[in-house]
Amino acid sequence: MADINKVDKRNKKGAVIMIVVWSAIAVLLAALVVMLAVTGGFEGLFGEPRVVATAEMDGDAFDSVEISWKAGKVEVTRSADGLMHLTQRSRYNVEELEYGVENGRLVLRDRSGWGLIFFGIGSRSSDLELQLPDKEYEEFLLSMSSGSSSLDGVAAGTMQLKLTSGRLTGSGLSAGSLEARMTSGNMKVAGAASDSLRVEITSGKAEFSGSFSSVEGEATSGTVRIDTDVVPEALNGKLTSGRMVFTIPDCDGFSLYCRKSSGSLKSDFDLLQSVSDKNQYVYGAGGPAYNTQLTSGTLELRRAGQT
Repeated sequence: MADINKVDKRNKKGAVIMIVVWSAIAVLLAALVVMLAVTGGFEGLFGEPRVVATAEMDGDAFDSVEISWKAGKVEVTRSADGLMHLTQRSRYNVEELEYGVENGRLVLRDRSGWGLIFFGIGSRSSDLELQLPDKEYEEFLLSMSSGSSSLDGVAAGTMQLKLTSGRLTGSGLSAGSLEARMTSGNMKVAGAASDSLRVEITSGKAEFSGSFSSVEGEATSGTVRIDTDVVPEALNGKLTSGRMVFTIPDCDGFSLYCRKSSGSLKSDFDLLQSVSDKNQYVYGAGGPAYNTQLTSGTLELRRAGQT
């Protein structure tokens, strides 16, 4: 009788397990059906991106550019014919982007909706290829929620780059004022030129190299690296934790004020600490005055050409 009871218990346990397994399979299949309905079938999931919208416009119609994108890829390059060309692609069923000229500004907005994306809720990604006439714009503004973006050869009086998450790369950028803000992710801009550069991140990694007359970095955590091939007239850094690196050319001299709660200051320059103020350092004679603040982590001032 005892053996019969043991067999019965094993059978009941096996039946419960099978019910749970098949219930999970049913839920997954139902989610797949809904997702296929949202995306337009297996082509929406695994097919090649299709063209959603195309447009072109005379470059004289606008003098500023503003791009607001949710998810996907944004690629901005220079056009060769004085016209603006755009192409939007997606593997999902998404609405066409909203674009037009508002008070002399070309505005492009992603209107991709939210839905089931691989058994989760997210924004259906959409890719934008934008070719801009080769000229200097009054303003260039790019805001992305997630995804990746690349900018090549964009010039503007004021340039603002905002990334919630994801990746941004840039080359040959030119601006009177360049400001980059990132919540998390990765930014890497090379060969840029700007009178002033400000980089602010919550976490992640941001690297900027080029010619900057004034540099400012702020990081809650993560890494900020700014390399300039000209001696900056102004340098400001604020680091809560993580790592911040400023690389500048050698020069006749500068003064550095570094207020530290904890953490460490490292330098390739032979800094002399003030006797009267432990936060004050001097290199050489005269020159600009730099100001930094360090709560924790490592702040580095590097000489260009040093390894």
